[in-house]
Amino acid sequence: MKGYFMKFRVAIMLSVSVVMCVSMFSFAAENDANAKGNKITDIIATPIKAVLSPIKGEGLADIITDPIDMVLSPTRQLGEVVITPSRTPEYVYNIDKNVSMVDSDEIEYSNDTSMQEAIQKTPSVVLQGYMNNPKDNNIGIRGFGETGLSNYLVLVDGRRTNQIDMSGADLSQIDINAVDRIEIIRGANSVLYGDNATGGVVNIITKKGEKGDKVSYRQEVGSFQYTKEYASASGGHEFLDYFASYSYQNSDGYRLNNGYEAKDVLANITMRPVDYFRMELSTAYHRDWYGQPGAMYIPNIQNDGREGSRFPNSKGKTEDYYFTFNPILLGELGDNEVVLSAMTSFRSRRSNSLNVWSNEYDTDHHIGSVDFRPKCEINSSFFGDALENKLVFGADYFQAVDGISSGDRTLTKANLDIRKETFGIYADDNILLNKRFIFSGGVRGEWTEYIFDQNQPAASYDTRDLKSMALEAGVGYKYNERSEIYGNYAKSYRYATTDEYFQSAYEYVDWWTGAVTVFPAVLNTSLKQQVANNYEIGIKDNSFEMFNVKADYYLMDVNNEIYYDPITYMNQNYNRTIHHGFELEGRANILKKVEPFLNYTFEKAYFVGEQYAGNDIPLVPENKISGGFDIKPIVGLNINFSTNYVGSRYLASDQANTAPKLKSYVTMDAGFCYEYKNFKIFGAIKNMFDVQYYSNGIKDWQGYEAFYPAPGRTFEGGVGIRF
Repeated sequence: MKGYFMKFRVAIMLSVSVVMCVSMFSFAAENDANAKGNKITDIIATPIKAVLSPIKGEGLADIITDPIDMVLSPTRQLGEVVITPSRTPEYVYNIDKNVSMVDSDEIEYSNDTSMQEAIQKTPSVVLQGYMNNPKDNNIGIRGFGETGLSNYLVLVDGRRTNQIDMSGADLSQIDINAVDRIEIIRGANSVLYGDNATGGVVNIITKKGEKGDKVSYRQEVGSFQYTKEYASASGGHEFLDYFASYSYQNSDGYRLNNGYEAKDVLANITMRPVDYFRMELSTAYHRDWYGQPGAMYIPNIQNDGREGSRFPNSKGKTEDYYFTFNPILLGELGDNEVVLSAMTSFRSRRSNSLNVWSNEYDTDHHIGSVDFRPKCEINSSFFGDALENKLVFGADYFQAVDGISSGDRTLTKANLDIRKETFGIYADDNILLNKRFIFSGGVRGEWTEYIFDQNQPAASYDTRDLKSMALEAGVGYKYNERSEIYGNYAKSYRYATTDEYFQSAYEYVDWWTGAVTVFPAVLNTSLKQQVANNYEIGIKDNSFEMFNVKADYYLMDVNNEIYYDPITYMNQNYNRTIHHGFELEGRANILKKVEPFLNYTFEKAYFVGEQYAGNDIPLVPENKISGGFDIKPIVGLNINFSTNYVGSRYLASDQANTAPKLKSYVTMDAGFCYEYKNFKIFGAIKNMFDVQYYSNGIKDWQGYEAFYPAPGRTFEGGVGIRF
């Protein structure tokens, strides 16, 4: 049966691809042949002039047709090129979505040492740290609080990185110094990316080789015994580009048992044997060791200080590596440009977590995954260049097998294999009419199968099959070359993670009597898929080249949002939640010397109906503000200052809104970077006023409040050389 299922999916993929290609090419050839050399304005204006000219002369015809010509007259394509919103390179002002980007200069001069620091200044992104080191991945985007890590998708060069369980994505898997830019698109993107892309997508794009050969080295030091070494080599030639990097970092961390140690290796190679073909190869290796200090209750903080820990011996480690190859073929069929690609990736990830309290609980995961993403992109022009069409379609196949061994070290461990297999097909079309009007639409169908196979301490075998559909449609109007107003609608979905669906069989010991009880495996068949309707309107304005502003209002109507109930110890569905808000980004460039920026987010996320009706969703602040400026007083010197404000929010697991809120906080950072020829020196003060705040907090199953203290004032600095 399994073999037939696979053959059926492959047949669907091939059939859809062939039909869409033939249909598109036939349509393009027919229309282009009939309309070659025509313009939209000519098609509309010519009949009007033909009717009115004999009656009132050319004057009246011009009065009527001039406004049409003004509205439809072409504009030039200008602006930054982004990849994430359409899974293909596109000008940011030709897309009816809003995307934020942390570019290479911001990464280079801001002295950010982790991915979290780099993206926290963007609108709607709220860090909800448990570790307060690079292993933190609990990020809320667009009002997803404690469920945030399952509602955003992390890509590395387009490769899916979210795990199939509740651990989400690992933001530490790529060293920040090896990153060229980070694209963050907020809101639903299920059509192009499928599962998890409900709140947003973070695409980490690593560095590639550039013209010439270069070698660089940098050394960083800082508070809490922080040290880091980073070295890279890169080059670009006619046939081959390459980039390779190595980094090692170590830190004791702000709190007891908060240390972090990691090694990272990355290599990217692009080969171009002929003009119409290139092969992109990449591989990376990541290994880390870290402490898990856990949350602290108020008495613990009073007795041990904010730097203490209730779990001084709990720890974890990770080993993660992948290989990716992506053949890309560029060609033409008639007057259409065609790009075919087939990204294929293999990944292996081993992780271990040891939680030590009154006993020792050990968990091992070994996840092997395959990611196959064939894609076709067709670029067409009709009526000259008055109508441009970009069609992207393809298939995504993803399979992961998680081998798990977990349990109390004094008892029989649970041994099981969990498999998740996903197959999706999608199509997304973007039309640019006279380089002013934007129309887009897309659809995705996805089928998913889960297999839960356990052999200890009790045997069980369960399966679950699901299917979903996503839709999107949008319009935009470019009122000048670099400015646009837009609106869009999307239907999104999220599958439950494997550990939300399945509770493995386990042994339990009654320490009073010594009796050992085996609890059987449980499949949560009552858990429903999460589905949302998403609406957004916005504006992207760069009418004046020195000033750029983006603003949008969004509304998400979510049904069956999945969450963990600490009272029942079960994963359940909220009946309905509403997430809505306003996001603003502004940046200026004054005489290329001063670059101020300001990002503001207002968001309101609340429950509709049932027991929590009208209550706020935990861990979602109503207001978030990030701002600052970069100053370049002399050649080679960059001075930066930034501030981050996060409003008050309810504790995790406090859906009833009964506990006091986490207090709002404001942190301020300052740094500098000075380059002279091939040498560089840099430094930073983070949380410069030593503000004491909590990055996260939780209301536990007994109703007590526990907190995760964030780092105080931190000093960092270093030197670099490039030749």
